Amino acid sequence: MKQLLLFFANESQAKQHLFRCYRQLTDEKEAERLAYANTFKFIYFLKQGETYFTEAEQCARMVKPLLLFYGMASFKKALILLYDPEYPKTTRVLQHGLTTRKKKKLDYLFSADEVKMQKDGLLPYFSKRVLKQPLIINEKYKVKTLLSQCPELQNSCQLLFQTQTFIPVEVPFMPTQLKENRCPIKINPRDLRALSIDLDHLQHLLGDNKYTIERIDQEKEMVVVKLLAAEKGNKGFVQSWADVQIQDGIHPRLSLDYQGQFHLYVGPLPSITHEFIIYHMVMYVLSMLCRYDTEAWGELLFSFGSQELFVIDEFLTLVQRKYPNLILNHLFGEYLLFQSP
Repeated sequence: MKQLLLFFANESQAKQHLFRCYRQLTDEKEAERLAYANTFKFIYFLKQGETYFTEAEQCARMVKPLLLFYGMASFKKALILLYDPEYPKTTRVLQHGLTTRKKKKLDYLFSADEVKMQKDGLLPYFSKRVLKQPLIINEKYKVKTLLSQCPELQNSCQLLFQTQTFIPVEVPFMPTQLKENRCPIKINPRDLRALSIDLDHLQHLLGDNKYTIERIDQEKEMVVVKLLAAEKGNKGFVQSWADVQIQDGIHPRLSLDYQGQFHLYVGPLPSITHEFIIYHMVMYVLSMLCRYDTEAWGELLFSFGSQELFVIDEFLTLVQRKYPNLILNHLFGEYLLFQSP
């Protein structure tokens, strides 16, 4: 992943990439001018993000969230520059765009903490310009809910919260590179039309919720669950990829972890599903603990009474491992998978 990030650290490659993006916004002459003006800013944003992440691999856990949070911010600024050649136009877009309670309660629980979206700032601007998904302003999100939307953390969340939000699924379409353990792997999510899953397991998790299940093959109690169009007031999944907002080509109920395993999200679909946003919000809460409430952060890290440290550790590892992969996916316009060794 780092080698591919360095591909864009080359002046010529960076300028060409910016030109292609700006050509969609304006005429050729102006696109050339803007690309030339922003080449080194783009390179330095990427380089700074990569440096933050590299340093985070070596630093103590006490300050790791700070490095990762600012690394994520630098990467986001690089992507924004592809869509807004005049970024930043105002100081408002330089704010975080998030807020949380700075003074924590005496019996503080990380998973029970909340983060609220603000009108102005980096995250809402990034979501609007890059992801084309305006966020709901002033809505609050619990950390527990955000963590439960990460398939890689599913086992830890089950232990900690006693709930399961994802089901591991098999797909009929499997890239040859994945079978041969080659890297990186290009995946076309639009080829995923059906998911194989254990029927009893699915019905146990969904309870009385009415999901449409089409029995295709009774062998080994495996069935094909079609993502069927949800009618008004219906809780069904969605079959038509064009009927829902697809993020990076992936259906919002379908997630791919960094081991190449697909997961299906069950239950009511949250208002925020994009990994870019989820990781940023949770890391913001951790970085605020580091900066403004060192005592609560120290209790989480060093107290034997904390039950949340293992999920915090897993989340930090997840972001270090997967976030650069998300950046590359967006830069190349493809869904690339870098399997863990």
